Amino acid sequence: MPGNTATHTVTRMNTLRPWIGLAALVDVLGCRNLHRILAHVDGDASAAWHATPALLAASGCSPAIVQKWSTAHHAIDCDALTAAIDHASITVIPHGDARYPAALATIPDPPIALFVRGNPDTLLASPLLAVVGTRAASPYGIAATTHLVEPLARAGCTIVSGLAYGIDAVAHRVCVEQHGRTVAVLGTGTDARNISPATHRGLAEAILQNNGAVVSEYVPGTPGIPMHFPARNRIVAGLTAGTVVVEAPMDSGALITAQFALDFGREVFAVPGPITSALHAGVHALLKTGATPVTDARDLLDLIPLPATLPLPMAAPRDPIAARILDALGAAPAHADALHAALGISAAILASTLTSLELDGAIRNVGGGRYIRVG
Repeated sequence: MPGNTATHTVTRMNTLRPWIGLAALVDVLGCRNLHRILAHVDGDASAAWHATPALLAASGCSPAIVQKWSTAHHAIDCDALTAAIDHASITVIPHGDARYPAALATIPDPPIALFVRGNPDTLLASPLLAVVGTRAASPYGIAATTHLVEPLARAGCTIVSGLAYGIDAVAHRVCVEQHGRTVAVLGTGTDARNISPATHRGLAEAILQNNGAVVSEYVPGTPGIPMHFPARNRIVAGLTAGTVVVEAPMDSGALITAQFALDFGREVFAVPGPITSALHAGVHALLKTGATPVTDARDLLDLIPLPATLPLPMAAPRDPIAARILDALGAAPAHADALHAALGISAAILASTLTSLELDGAIRNVGGGRYIRVG
């Protein structure tokens, strides 16, 4: 049996070699040219990888692209890349593979292949929601991200973001803390030494240990360069049913993700902020052009309905504040203001915990800011 397993692994990696080689050409040729070549050979990656200049020209590649192919192709060491992928336990999911996310496959320039560390099934988990924002998050942005992501993560939504500083990192960390699933999409290779920023390598490991995934279209050893990050943002938007922008100035990369989401026909949500804050100028621009305002996790439930069979964790055993709220509630409706006064819990924490309890099915909002306990 061990021999059979080794043989199967070698056979699988040999099958993936041409896909790995093609993925290594993404920076040189771009996904659209590579898909054009693949389409010309009916999706045969081996035929595409061994394409002659004549075949490239016949597929519609310009003379300049043919020249770039010839130069770059000879420089790619597929043996070394395959060994690095095997050593780092990276799963390769080629375009067209059954495990390739269907939502991502519909965008105009889907990745040639995905390189995944962690649980590749997480990429197919439903529902998937992107949460993005500025790298220079304010206390308000951090609190708003926590307020939205915490109940969603606990209720089973998989949160997708870019592992960047600020809002991205907060969204990932909240998921980890709540034992929820999260996917980090990188603008580098997924091998540990190239994860950027380096200070988030520990966060990436925590994501992996929590049944999440770290994913990229770039082969191992690929460093982060400026053009990779807008390309990364299209994957964040393409994987998900919608994108929530929490906090973003006018020059924020989060707005690039939002534009990709709009281009792909996905939903865009924006969290309102102080109108005097430049950190929210981009968010307010999105709202003016039709983004859906979101102030509560419940605003997102129509977009990302939770599976009826999903076991939802109860908040009370883990959260003493939730336990106090449950103790204060009964069959008679109680207003949130009355709970605030009686329990001495801050309005922000009270609102977040009420949302969590409602998503857990422990309480119900009966209208007018009034709640009852269920069961």
